[in-house]
Amino acid sequence: MTQYVPPSPCDLDDEYYWDFVTFSARGRLFRVPKYRLISESEHFANKYALDGDSGSEIEYGTVEDPHLNAVKLDDVSADEFRSFLKAVYPKVVHCDLALSKDEWLSVLKLSTRWLFNNLRKKAIEELACSDLGPIEKIQLGKEYNIEAWLLSGCSDLVSREPVISIEDAEKIDWKVAINLYIIRDGVKTDPLADVHTIDDQVRNAFSTDFERIRSSQSLYLTADEKLGEIREEEERKREVEKRKREVEEPKALATSRFLLGSNSRPPADSSSPAVDTARLSKASSPTLGGEEDKGGAKSDGTSKESAKDTLRARDEERRVRKAMKVAKKKAKAAAKNVEETRTSDIERPSIPEPAEQNAKSEAASENLLVDISLTPTPAYTARSPTARRPPLAERLSKIAPSTWPPVPTTSATGDKPINSPVSSFWS
Repeated sequence: MTQYVPPSPCDLDDEYYWDFVTFSARGRLFRVPKYRLISESEHFANKYALDGDSGSEIEYGTVEDPHLNAVKLDDVSADEFRSFLKAVYPKVVHCDLALSKDEWLSVLKLSTRWLFNNLRKKAIEELACSDLGPIEKIQLGKEYNIEAWLLSGCSDLVSREPVISIEDAEKIDWKVAINLYIIRDGVKTDPLADVHTIDDQVRNAFSTDFERIRSSQSLYLTADEKLGEIREEEERKREVEKRKREVEEPKALATSRFLLGSNSRPPADSSSPAVDTARLSKASSPTLGGEEDKGGAKSDGTSKESAKDTLRARDEERRVRKAMKVAKKKAKAAAKNVEETRTSDIERPSIPEPAEQNAKSEAASENLLVDISLTPTPAYTARSPTARRPPLAERLSKIAPSTWPPVPTTSATGDKPINSPVSSFWS
């Protein structure tokens, strides 16, 4: 008779040789495979050390000692954990889970606590289709961090006709009930209030709760949602890099054009189609002695000389541009200095004293008697704009004779003066 030989550890299948784990929910034992619990929630696997080495029947307890190494769940009832396992390990795979409202509430409670996020999302979708009242929505929304339920429950209590009863106020907390009463009174007195207005007032009244819920949403992201966020972040980074390149490339191109000279030709090389045609024609044409260009060495030397001449021409052009800019700045500075000098040289005429002014007026009136026709007219000379205006006495001295008043000389008969500058005046 052939003796049975048990398989060695190397014959164990990686996918369908499952490890089992035993849980004790308030004295009730549950034995299930570990793989779903580990794959669905890393937090749960780390908390209860399920991600260690592969176990055996003896490691997780036997029939004689079922509580040996069982995972204790003292804060979870047997009914709650059974409902949770129905969702994790459904007996019928190709059908929807037929769980009651209370069972889905147990699934929501434990999946939120242990971060089974896919299961939590499924429970929220199933409960949203059930007959949850506004009081339940407020309670569940605050307890399990569901923003939509908290907002919907508060808005329903504000907009409905029946008032908030004492029993309802005790369930949702008195502070919440008082804030909802205040919003109700404001909505009744405002004829333009609509659903959006009520939602805004609810968000403002319970801003602390909504902020706490938003800050905790990152804990409940599913694997697909995390992957979607990673892709969105990568897409945003690519968009930022694209816009950055669109801004920097024109600047770099403009800088390169400025450095190379926008009006000069690009450097002649083997890959550039722009070649110095004058030098090529000169190289291809026969020389003065009738000899033509021979070999490739001379052609290479010509191209190198052409490149050097081009670089020298660009350097010279840049120096000329720089010198022109400096000359323009100096010209502007000189024009500015001339304008300032002209303004400072033009002085306002001083106002003479009354006595001096009267004396000058009398002298001017006496000078009117001078025969102007005998006085030679000085030649006109253009006065510089910056020249100072001479005083009045100096100008009058040029018009009047050097001696004043004139001494008249009479004739032998003594009837009228002769040889006088004003003789013509008396004739």
